[in-house]
Amino acid sequence: MNIRDIIDVLKTDVARKSTIMIWGPPGIGKSASVRAAAAELGGAAGSPPLPVIDMRLTQLDPTDLKGIPVPVPVGPDQVPVCTWASPSALPRTWRDGPEGFLLLDEINSAPQLVQAAAYELTLDRRLGDYVVPDGWRIICAGNRRGDGGITYKMPTPLANRMIHLEAEPSLEAWKTWAYDRGFHDSILAFLTCFPDRLLDFDPSKSETAFPTPRSWEMANRILMERDLPQSLRDDMLRGCVGSGTTSDFLAYLKLEADLPDIDAILLGDPDAHRIPGSPSAKYMVVVALVSRLRGQKDKRPLMNTLKYVMRLPQEFTVLFFQDVLAHVAPRDQKLRIWLAENPDFIAWTKDNVKSLSRGQSRT
Repeated sequence: MNIRDIIDVLKTDVARKSTIMIWGPPGIGKSASVRAAAAELGGAAGSPPLPVIDMRLTQLDPTDLKGIPVPVPVGPDQVPVCTWASPSALPRTWRDGPEGFLLLDEINSAPQLVQAAAYELTLDRRLGDYVVPDGWRIICAGNRRGDGGITYKMPTPLANRMIHLEAEPSLEAWKTWAYDRGFHDSILAFLTCFPDRLLDFDPSKSETAFPTPRSWEMANRILMERDLPQSLRDDMLRGCVGSGTTSDFLAYLKLEADLPDIDAILLGDPDAHRIPGSPSAKYMVVVALVSRLRGQKDKRPLMNTLKYVMRLPQEFTVLFFQDVLAHVAPRDQKLRIWLAENPDFIAWTKDNVKSLSRGQSRT
């Protein structure tokens, strides 16, 4: 399942009633999917994101999860009995609210005694006297045994108490997320050209830096920092996505000199209507135009963009409309209306519906 599918599962009532286990390689977005689901569930009601309590089980001892016994005097003769003082990090309705996500991260990297302490929590939604509030979802996450991290075999009784989902890389699902967050155009265009670089992880190698959705997010922050000297920027990129990927990405950045002025295209400047020569530069233009259409106040930039895009080779025109329809228009009502009313778009769609359908089916 891609991360978008997992987010949708986490938002269902099934996830509220059952424990979900998310498997996947490092950096694919397992814990990020939980935060995204919390944001969407909160935002759907016009309120802040639902709270997420992230407990890293590798950092806990069994007593940190189960709690510690506390003697309590009971009865007329004051004979003490023991109750369990549960960890303060566990969700409390009075403090954390009636709904939220309890994320038990790195669960299969935790010692087996800690995993055993999670039995009662995942099966019965309780630990001793503590009861998980009804509105809280319990989500577990961990790397697969072949991913090169320190993992322990999950006990069968614990595994059998969960719904298991395996996260797989999906460029299209990631692009929707990246467009929403205003990612740097160059990263979006590069990964559109080379989708296998979204996640290029080989556990048999001893690399400390390699491309993953998480490391591309770090690379994006570096590119957005305008005051970094180029040499320092390049070294930091290598530290995020690895030397080989960075070398290819830096070569790709050199194509920017062949690009027309994107803002001038949006303004309808005829001098900016130059079509770049290389396919890679055309990819960059398409992605930059799609990115600029987000949140426009009036429809003139869209009209000017469509006039330019219609002059591109068909495969790039299809790519433009595919990205707009899949990643931008669903979240922009004005843009959807403007497209539906535009005669150029309507005519192009009628003539190219098969090409557009083939492009969408690949996503």
